[in-house]
Amino acid sequence: MRKRIITAVIGIPFLIFCLYIRGWFAETVLAVLTLTGVIECYRALDAGKYHTFPWGGYLGPVIMIVFAWVFQIRNPLLLIATCMGITMAGCLLGQNPNFPDTAASIYPIFTCLMPLSMIMMMLNSTYGKVQGVALITMAFGIAFGGDAAAYFGGRAFGQHKLCPTVSPKKTAAGSAGPAVFYAGISLGHARHSGGHCPWGYRRLRRTDRRSFRLVAQTLFGNQGLWPHFPGARRNHGQVRQRDVYDHRAVLLHVSTEIRGHYA
Repeated sequence: MRKRIITAVIGIPFLIFCLYIRGWFAETVLAVLTLTGVIECYRALDAGKYHTFPWGGYLGPVIMIVFAWVFQIRNPLLLIATCMGITMAGCLLGQNPNFPDTAASIYPIFTCLMPLSMIMMMLNSTYGKVQGVALITMAFGIAFGGDAAAYFGGRAFGQHKLCPTVSPKKTAAGSAGPAVFYAGISLGHARHSGGHCPWGYRRLRRTDRRSFRLVAQTLFGNQGLWPHFPGARRNHGQVRQRDVYDHRAVLLHVSTEIRGHYA
């Protein structure tokens, strides 16, 4: 508990400072964190008896800084392609290249290098009217909240160990804590945006409606979900704003259709 509090007291203000000042300082911190994560990941793979070629991942943070400062390029795809090329060349030039070792050599590039390079790109980008810094702050806030929910949920209700051979202190109740936290955020967002399906369908944004329609058509054919819901009830020729549905019957029917479609 003391370590977590010290980490939060020091780490969260430092993170806020980096997101506020941005520029070369934040990019340098990202590069150091990326290199640390890549090194730890390769150490874990080496402990698992994999013969990796780590130089593609080790050079990734350096290439990331060179691209950003010298060429003003903050494209994760170009960085990943460059590091993968170095890694693949090193694996193919080895004496006995094989697929497990090659896949293990590429694994840290996708798990450590790619996400943090995307954060570097988002630091200086704007998506519509939303700044990338706001999205990064939201991502870290969700991660910190889920971790806190796992910790306190495990301490309060944790009795059954989840995987004691890997992490002795993890419990099943602790793993359910982040799920409850994320579900609360999702329900709060849905209530705020009116995204209740199906009665809030007309209140969704146009892009959300298209995404919802595409998923429904993929599962149930060209007509989507409309055959599974009754038509809008009319009162003197006007459609009521909110219709009443038998939710349990609809969910049962839809789940039956899904099982039959993929059986």
